[in-house]
Amino acid sequence: MPRVFRLAYVDLATPSLDDARAYYDGVLGATTVQQTGDAAYLSLGLDHHNIALRKGDRPGLTAIGLQVGPGVELPDLQRRIAEMGLRVESKSDARPGVPRLLEVTDLGGHTFQLLPEIAAAGPGFSGRGVDPVRVGHVAILTTDASAVLGFLTNGLGFSTTDWFEDFVTFVTCNRDHHVLNVIQAPFATLHHLAFQLEGRDHQFRAADHLAREKVPTLWGPSRHTAGHNVASYHHGADSAVIELYNDMDVFIPEMGMCEPRPWHGDLPQRPKHWPITEMTRWETRYEFDFVTAALGGPPEL
Repeated sequence: MPRVFRLAYVDLATPSLDDARAYYDGVLGATTVQQTGDAAYLSLGLDHHNIALRKGDRPGLTAIGLQVGPGVELPDLQRRIAEMGLRVESKSDARPGVPRLLEVTDLGGHTFQLLPEIAAAGPGFSGRGVDPVRVGHVAILTTDASAVLGFLTNGLGFSTTDWFEDFVTFVTCNRDHHVLNVIQAPFATLHHLAFQLEGRDHQFRAADHLAREKVPTLWGPSRHTAGHNVASYHHGADSAVIELYNDMDVFIPEMGMCEPRPWHGDLPQRPKHWPITEMTRWETRYEFDFVTAALGGPPEL
């Protein structure tokens, strides 16, 4: 049984808390449910928060919150993670709405928080801005992709669903094609953060909304190869790459394949190594460098 079943939240550092909150609240349409002098917590619907913004000297990803399934005992999971040689700590009331969590640190430059519950005290869908359905997945650059993937697959029960050549790996903890993208790189940071939309009409409405807000669309909408989601990208707060998507592949781990779709190139569509030159089924040209568009860039920059 998978130990993790969804991506609950992301923590992001920002030099300007007000500017970052203005984007996620005003443009994206999340609702601020709690704010202190150095942090803001925003919800997309039911959860107490799905995005946490924290004041920091440099923008970046500071934590990924993954929710573990019913029946998972945190002490047992903590022992298993410790036996993998990873640094793990049990914390109580470490963040609003989350009474207990395990924190895994120093893992390829990233921090993962594992939580059994989060308060369902959110304000509902805002009806403002892009107004996505949920935070769908997060793509990370890491200095040790092998260690991160070992933790996710062996420690938390993730399944591998696709690759781009040998340096990008897609993994999932549920029936979404991917919940995390893990990318080997010489530095660790956020590559992009993705939000799910209701469908194709919502994709067009979102693009129109961004145009009204004078936020350029960097690429798309177009259909990807790995995952086959219809996606578009823009720069959000602190120049973070934000993906808006719909129509992602449904992965069936028991069969090691995705549910068949007419636009699949392979039937059945099983995990495969895609060439990096084939990121779209529609042959749409990228107008920005997806490799160097990561939030913050290398530390030396």
